[in-house]
Amino acid sequence: MLLALLTALAVSELPYASSQACQGGVMNQTYIDSHINKINTYRTKLIKGEQENGVTGAMLPKGKNINKIAWSCDLELAAIKAVGGKCVTMKPATPSGNTDFFASYQDPDYYDTSIMLDIWLDEINAHSFHNVTAMDSVKYDNEQLRNYANLVRGTTTSFGCVEMKCATENLFTAYCLTNQAELQKDGVVYEVGNGTCTQDSDCTGGATCDTGSGLCVPAATTTSAAAGTTTTPASTVATTTIGSTTTIATTTAGGGGGVLPSPAPGKDNLQFSINTCYFCRAELAKGNIAKKNGNLLPKGADMSRLRYNCGLEAAVAQFVQQCPTATSPESSRAGLGENFFRRNGLADYSAAVHKAVTSWWKVVRQVNGIGMAVTFRQQHLSSPIVSFTQMAWAKTRKMGCAIAKCSSDYVVACRYSPRGNQVDQVVYARGNPCTACASGAWCTEGALCTLP
Repeated sequence: MLLALLTALAVSELPYASSQACQGGVMNQTYIDSHINKINTYRTKLIKGEQENGVTGAMLPKGKNINKIAWSCDLELAAIKAVGGKCVTMKPATPSGNTDFFASYQDPDYYDTSIMLDIWLDEINAHSFHNVTAMDSVKYDNEQLRNYANLVRGTTTSFGCVEMKCATENLFTAYCLTNQAELQKDGVVYEVGNGTCTQDSDCTGGATCDTGSGLCVPAATTTSAAAGTTTTPASTVATTTIGSTTTIATTTAGGGGGVLPSPAPGKDNLQFSINTCYFCRAELAKGNIAKKNGNLLPKGADMSRLRYNCGLEAAVAQFVQQCPTATSPESSRAGLGENFFRRNGLADYSAAVHKAVTSWWKVVRQVNGIGMAVTFRQQHLSSPIVSFTQMAWAKTRKMGCAIAKCSSDYVVACRYSPRGNQVDQVVYARGNPCTACASGAWCTEGALCTLP
């Protein structure tokens, strides 16, 4: 009874608490579908051989017999029990036989589980599996891929979470579980094969083939705690309007006039852009980003957490609507930085945004860039490194992005304020994370200086 009361108090202000999908749970079907679809999208990329292996420039091999993950009400309830039905700042003890994923931050108005899933899954865009030459499987050999590897693990079938937002404590907590114990070193992430399933015989253990995703659907998909029907993936996403100059959370993209014509998955597109920046900037501040020669760049002491800005989005939307072929003149965006991407042959809006944002960051491993003094020099202005240094510029605090389809091409652009790439200035201050934050800032993600 006490646990139920604590849970009710913790989630009383949440937009999804009025229509729980699981008896005793807190997540509604819309949120569940959004989370499950996100994980399965990465699983489909993996089995199709469309997932890049971090910053290596190589693709991970095609898979086989990768399961389509489904929501488990039992795991959701186990997660609620683990956190005691309230916001917590320390990770609970991992339930036996499960893998857990934990996040706790201030600013509950900003954070949600969708953001954390983006950060966890986005590990593959900054880090790589070291040895992918084996013919039979890809194995877990890089602890910096801990969250990604366990979320896309081929034999995992179930996932469940609790999300708590506690206004009086100014805390957000997410705690998620899968139905397998955590991968150990050299454990199998997925089997290498010929790609997507096309018939039920391509799957094992009584699973059937979902030809749309190419993933195998396990025979048992129901859970004992379900309030109604089986919890299965759907296509809807949670939506809440963005206000002007706010952080982006579970939002309807284009709130500031962005170019995301239907049926573009706008919310996920623009959310990916900001969440990738959070993750990459945090990894840089922690000293986990390597240069082309393999040397790690220094830790960053003053790396700010970006805020999504709808005014910047609206301005850059007007630009991409013109179907440009290159970045805009600096005179047209005084004081603002810009990254630009145009390419054809991409599947959809989502693929375009993913490719744009990751390609801007990955140049740090592809070209000769900034030195260990992390100072931006005159010669860098004509180098592809400018996309990385703009994304990494510590004093930049706002960004806004837009995407347009121009014939068979996709055009993606993001603008940043204040602009980076200032000659003879440092990209960021070297030092331990959050040791040189501006007055009034607090530290999030263990690395980013956050201002109200």
